[in-house]
Amino acid sequence: MPGPADNAAIATDKSALLPGQPASFANVTSFDKGINGIMLDVSGGLPLTALAGLAGNLGFKVGAAGDPSGWANGPRPSQFTILPDAGVDGSDRIILVWADGAIRNTWLRVTVPALPQGGFNAPEAFYFGNLVGETGDGGGASGWRVSALDLGQVKRDLNKAAGITSPTDVNRDGRVNALDLGILKRALNQSLAPPLVPAPAAAAQALPPAALFSDGDGKSARLLDELLA
Repeated sequence: MPGPADNAAIATDKSALLPGQPASFANVTSFDKGINGIMLDVSGGLPLTALAGLAGNLGFKVGAAGDPSGWANGPRPSQFTILPDAGVDGSDRIILVWADGAIRNTWLRVTVPALPQGGFNAPEAFYFGNLVGETGDGGGASGWRVSALDLGQVKRDLNKAAGITSPTDVNRDGRVNALDLGILKRALNQSLAPPLVPAPAAAAQALPPAALFSDGDGKSARLLDELLA
């Protein structure tokens, strides 16, 4: 069951891709199990019933590139947990969990439904990507491809201890070793292009600063890069 201990799994070097922003490696994880957890911090003191309704009505799409409106429906989380007052600045934290490998080598779009009492006057969306083994070269319009450059980076880091932000510890076991090297070899030539993220609608731009996803305002999305047991 996800809980407070999963704070240790937050990928502190990653952030949500928002409408109107260019995609970067800061939005993409290299974790070999894909995207298996996201935290949403929601301020405003909503009752548990409203938070549960928000979590249960989130929309999910997955796709490797192109216009997100044409992407397939994404898998529903296998479970979610609400931790009152456990988020940034005392906000309420929603933890979403997927099975390992359910969202892999793809983008995930999460759409938050309108919830006026929580400050969401219109639906809002954010994105995270996963490309197993990608260490950060590439990007821009061409996107990313797991190549000999990534393999070389793992070889240079072999036998080093690694923290949660290490792009070469792709299995997140705390050390770069032969297991990571094997994962890179199997992932060679896999690629991920940036999505065509639309600019925010005028109505969304008019929302108050505490609307959603800006670090420091009490509402944000965080990626978990190794969901704890």
